Amino acid sequence: MAEEIIPIEKVKPGTVLGQDILDPKTKEVIYARGIRLSATMINNILSLDYLEIVITDEANATQDGPKLPTKRYKIGDYICFQGEMAERIYVLKSGVLQIIATENTPPLDSLDKAKLYVNEHGKIITTIKGANTKFGEMAAILNGVRNASIKCLTETEVLEIPTNEKIFKRTLLNNYQLGISLCSSLAVRLRKVRKSVDEIEKLYSALITKMQGYREVYTKVYSSLRKKKENNPNLEWLNKIVKEAADLPPLSNTQAIRREEVERKFQEFDFREDSLPTELESYLGINTYLCKEGEPQTEFFILKNGKIETIINDYRVNLYSTPGQMIHFLDPLQNPTRFMGKYPDTLKCISPVRCFRIQISKFDDTCRFHPKLALFLCKALSHYIIHENDYLLRLQAKFEESMNKVAVGDNNFRRAYKKFSRILEKFTKEENLTKQELELAKNVMGMIDRDFALFKEELSRIHIRSLGA
Repeated sequence: MAEEIIPIEKVKPGTVLGQDILDPKTKEVIYARGIRLSATMINNILSLDYLEIVITDEANATQDGPKLPTKRYKIGDYICFQGEMAERIYVLKSGVLQIIATENTPPLDSLDKAKLYVNEHGKIITTIKGANTKFGEMAAILNGVRNASIKCLTETEVLEIPTNEKIFKRTLLNNYQLGISLCSSLAVRLRKVRKSVDEIEKLYSALITKMQGYREVYTKVYSSLRKKKENNPNLEWLNKIVKEAADLPPLSNTQAIRREEVERKFQEFDFREDSLPTELESYLGINTYLCKEGEPQTEFFILKNGKIETIINDYRVNLYSTPGQMIHFLDPLQNPTRFMGKYPDTLKCISPVRCFRIQISKFDDTCRFHPKLALFLCKALSHYIIHENDYLLRLQAKFEESMNKVAVGDNNFRRAYKKFSRILEKFTKEENLTKQELELAKNVMGMIDRDFALFKEELSRIHIRSLGA
């Protein structure tokens, strides 16, 4: 088998490693001889101060498992269509793809009709490019349907991984690093979805605060007009202004600025006791501490049964009690080989607990010897992403409803302030008496326009980033 020493920065993804890569500090093996290097692995090796590494002749190199099948597509070809059953995970080897969504499902009984429909009615959501980029994994792992069509913008080569449970298990058994890579990409995607949720939550709170501010200004102006009316009871035109302005929607309606909460709860995952290896299972008695806040995080956990509470500053703030629920998993899974974080909180068992304790530093080896773990994590992460994304979409819909109350449609703050300004202009006979109120109403109307544009722009930014997750 031919071997070659090459500078690490010139190593290409897909190259087979011809040496063991050791951690310079612990001297433990991080990547073993014979594995096929991904772009992420190469970046990791670069960070370990390796200048040169040994690689082997790829044509003669042995692999941990059978080579996965690849397929070539021409420009304009479709890899899959929206509405189709998802039966494969894809890994882009070369080329550029477009993700296209249509309002309705394309006619799947005919390839030509489906192509024509998507070409005519489709909206390009995002593009996919970059070697070893994975796509279509969530729907495939959970045996769902495609929520978009995928079109080849250039000549494309794609690796296809069937997700029939039996075949997928065998694939992960023979290619355990694929399972690790899938876990990592899914964890990164879940992090992005949760970040988008947090940003929409903050945006929603800011919008409600703004709406309350618009109403408070109106209350102040209206109170000023009523006081002037009381001081000038014989001014009929002032009486008309107060009367006409009394019922301006939504300024006179407190419900218009009430935030509608969107239910968010943990959705149970289909957890079977045999889906994880018994060797990783631990039993903990009542009042046992699983971890303590601030200590270096060495493990993440999967609950089998029992109850665990989260303690922050001596207060219980969360309870884990659902079989299959994962705890403190997200940060480690994004890059287990380089994770150096700390436990974010203290976990205490408030009943006898059985859980699976996954050592982060040995995650690669654990997946190598227990491929069922990688399979479980892929399914669980996909499950989390789908439900978190569903919450994100429902939250976004509520946010957009509230945003429409600001500057879109008939029943909104901008229209209300516009009517208010017209009432003041129409009935005022002594300009100096209502000049201050009129200027304030017009200023708020302009402020609403600016605020709406900023909220819309921020919402669009969050939406586009989440689609590219």
